[in-house]
Amino acid sequence: KNTDRSVGAIISNEISNLHGINGLPKNTLSINFRGSAGQSFGAFAVKGIRMTVIGNTNDYFGKSLSGAILSVKIPEESTFESDKNIITGNVALYGATSGEAYINGIAGERFCVRNSGANAVVEGVGDHGCEYMTGGNVLILGEVGRNFGAGMSGGVAYILKTPNFSDKNFNMEMINFEKVDSQDSDLIYNLLKNHYSNTASKIAENLISNWNSKKKSFIKIMPIEYKAALEKLKEEKITQLVNWMGKVKGFKEFVRIDEKYLPVRNRLKNYNEFTVDVKKSELESQSARCMDCGVPFCHSGCPLGNMIPDFNDLVYNKKW
Repeated sequence: KNTDRSVGAIISNEISNLHGINGLPKNTLSINFRGSAGQSFGAFAVKGIRMTVIGNTNDYFGKSLSGAILSVKIPEESTFESDKNIITGNVALYGATSGEAYINGIAGERFCVRNSGANAVVEGVGDHGCEYMTGGNVLILGEVGRNFGAGMSGGVAYILKTPNFSDKNFNMEMINFEKVDSQDSDLIYNLLKNHYSNTASKIAENLISNWNSKKKSFIKIMPIEYKAALEKLKEEKITQLVNWMGKVKGFKEFVRIDEKYLPVRNRLKNYNEFTVDVKKSELESQSARCMDCGVPFCHSGCPLGNMIPDFNDLVYNKKW
């Protein structure tokens, strides 16, 4: 029912407690649903879980997805066109870090906002798609709303050019259009096959059946700074994206150290700036905790002009 919220979060917590950051082997647990799912379906879902909804889902589908495979598809008896109807709500895959999502219809606004590592296929998105995205791959097989790619600093999006495609729907401040090369085509084709196997999408089926003629219909959305970074790595003959700054998964591996509770009488005296005394070793681990948040603003500096990721990297590597 649509009153059931955050389905999958509790079982993911149990799996994490038992098996840690690595979760379970792929497809260890498959759960099927039918109907209308409530908000945050599949939130925090970890590796090893596969969750499928035949029906539709609400806002925050796949929020903070952490390795699971999620899919939502229309019932077999449905007669409507999937790329003309919304099947999941706003802010799907918000802050996702890993995993896969296959959506047999249109997603609402802010699809994949702050996605930092998940792969997703969808058949259309509303406004502000891939906003503040920092990683992962997104394949869109339909229309896109306005302001696509605003603040997108990483990851790649591939869009099927429909008759209504317009570059006016894109925020070009941090992205460029590129032609799809052979490597991109292979990635798109594999995503299409996965999408079809998970949702039985007619659009995916048609594209796969006519791949030689259809593969030229896609356009690549590439963040400018992300491309520059990849080219720099290529020049240095590094074959994979390394952990640039600190421990990228530190947010999951290090426990947060909270400030000890102070009585109200003591807190009332904190009129001026004050610091909490933390051991050097604790600083190094805590600095690594912010490396996987998917929020790009700190990359351009804090209000004081500090380059926060660079500083955290120095702290974690004991070079500060």
